Amino acid sequence: MTSRKSTTNKARKASFDDLGRDLLLFAEAIQDGLDGLHAFADRIQPMLSELPKALASLVEGVSATLEAIKRLDEAGWLPHVTTPWSALATAEASARSQAIEKHYRDNWAAVKGTFTDRLGKYAIDNEAKATFVRR
Repeated sequence: MTSRKSTTNKARKASFDDLGRDLLLFAEAIQDGLDGLHAFADRIQPMLSELPKALASLVEGVSATLEAIKRLDEAGWLPHVTTPWSALATAEASARSQAIEKHYRDNWAAVKGTFTDRLGKYAIDNEAKATFVRR
């Protein structure tokens, strides 16, 4: 009976030893993961500290763009790729409209070229494209 008891105790001890080794390995893996997480946090900290400034700049840019679009609308124009944004600095809507008209008169060849180049990339039939660029 002692030999069976002794074998059972040895098996339990070996099992506990295995469990202890596994727990130690698990704890080391957790520590490695935490070390990696801390290293990652240290690397992104400078970026995160700049985030409020970057977001403020983004909000300012969006706000300025929305204001410019509003001024363009007040002058009776729609925004698009050839919009002369600098013409929107004029105070009165009628003066803005005249400045935009002047831009298109003075730069029509370049504006038409931009329209034509972009039109070639759209998925519309050739008849519609030809109708658009006629004139």
